[in-house]
Amino acid sequence: MLLEMLRFVRGYVRFDVCGRYPERFLNITARHGVRLWEVERVGEGFSACMYRSDYRRIRSFAKKAGVRLRVKDKRGLPSLAYSRRDRVGLVFGACAFIVTVFVTSMFIWSVDISGNDKLAEIVKKNEEQLKGAVLANEIAYAAAADGAFTKEWDINKEHVTLGVKQM
Repeated sequence: MLLEMLRFVRGYVRFDVCGRYPERFLNITARHGVRLWEVERVGEGFSACMYRSDYRRIRSFAKKAGVRLRVKDKRGLPSLAYSRRDRVGLVFGACAFIVTVFVTSMFIWSVDISGNDKLAEIVKKNEEQLKGAVLANEIAYAAAADGAFTKEWDINKEHVTLGVKQM
């Protein structure tokens, strides 16, 4: 899955090789560190995929091996971006949306306290004292969880525990 995503982001080319010595072409590309995948025998040649950037390098290898290369398909993000190059607004809008979602996910949008009304009354009565004790602008309380900061008080003979957990 991760490898497929990397291939999509970098872009790849599916191509056919036909000619006199297709096996020699495979040996030359392997010697130079060019990665091929989905290699399939087709008639006297073969079909394979490689990264788009590597495809430009292999033309000289094809001449040495005496084969012809023919692109069947171009896939990936660079090809998609090239085909949509006239739609700059669409790309800008998509990028702005992703950035907005990322930035807004860093903030807590609302805290809703429901249930124990007695505890809510105690916290509201002593809000100023609690703000100073936890060095906070606002009071938020929840059940203590692993990794949460908790503070305990005895206020008016009532035991109160406030928990702060980073989201």
